Formats: sequence, C-alpha cells, structure tokens
Amino acid sequence: MKPWFLLPLSLIGAGCHSTWYGVRFAPAANEVIVRAERDHEREGRQGRARVLLSVRGVRRADPDTGEPARVEVRARLENIGQVPFYLQQQSLELLSGDLLPFGAARITSDGPPRVEPDRAAVLDLHFPMPDGKSPDDVHFDALHLRFSLDFDGEVVTTGVQFERRDDPYHDRSRFSFGFGYGYLHH
Repeated sequence: MKPWFLLPLSLIGAGCHSTWYGVRFAPAANEVIVRAERDHEREGRQGRARVLLSVRGVRRADPDTGEPARVEVRARLENIGQVPFYLQQQSLELLSGDLLPFGAARITSDGPPRVEPDRAAVLDLHFPMPDGKSPDDVHFDALHLRFSLDFDGEVVTTGVQFERRDDPYHDRSRFSFGFGYGYLHH
C-alpha cells in the first residue's frame, strides 16, 4: 500500500501525460446541407445530404504505435434526398487558421460508403500535422474543412469552419502549473 502523501503526486503525474492537446473548437457539431445542382429530372429525384462535422480534438503523436500528431474529425453523412452519394476521400482538405494545409486525410472507420436514400454513415477522419510542424507550431485559432460529395456523377464541393473555443482549463496563456498547483492568470 502506498503512503497517502504519494497519491497526489501520482495524480499530478498521470494528468501530465494526456494524449490530447488542450484545444477545443466551436461549434461542437457543424451542420451543412449539400444539394446537387441539377435535379435528376428523368427520375424526378433530388440529391441532398445533411453533413454533421465535429472536431474531436488534436491528438499527440504516439511513439509506441508510430501514429503522428493529428486533428481528429468525426463526420456523419445523412442522405435526405433520393440520389445515392459518397464522400470523395481525395477531396478532404483541412487548413489551419493561417491557411497551412494538413496532411492527406485518413479514414479510420469503414471507407467512404455509398450512402443510399434515408441512410447515414459515420466516418472518423485523421489529418496529420502540416509538413514539418508540431501542434505547438500550428495556428489553431480556426480550422477550415473542405470536402466533395458525388451524387451519382455530379460532384458538389463545400466547406465548413471551426473557431477555437476559449477554455480556461486548457488554455496555456491563462492556466499554468507550478510545482503541482494550478493558478489562473488575470
């Protein structure tokens, strides 16, 4: 059994090894409606999708698995029209607040499926840090995400933006640690 005075030290040490950087983004879920320009008149069908995107966070590199530092985004693709569509993986582009491009997106869940009418798909997207940059070098004041949906041969491109959310418990400019104690800067 450990002496009682070692418990606070073990808790402090455990908190220092988080796998996430302390940046959060708003809105928590960004919604965009994507519409195909042309109605598929011969069949009287319309291509429409509801896409919900959420920045899960910025994950640190994992030396044990070799995974790089990355931004993780979750996407829910809902087909609210009558024309099947799929996400074009090569169209995914994430830019930092100072417009640096992140690495090519990797879809870690099942690949971008064809989403049939009245169906939905959830995808996890990982964007590695821009070339030669660590998360400490990236301007996370905003993130810009662009993507394209293919509605049976008609490609529609759109984008969304996320703003960094102030979080006094994770913002290093306001919260500092000193010998095991946290204190706020005013």
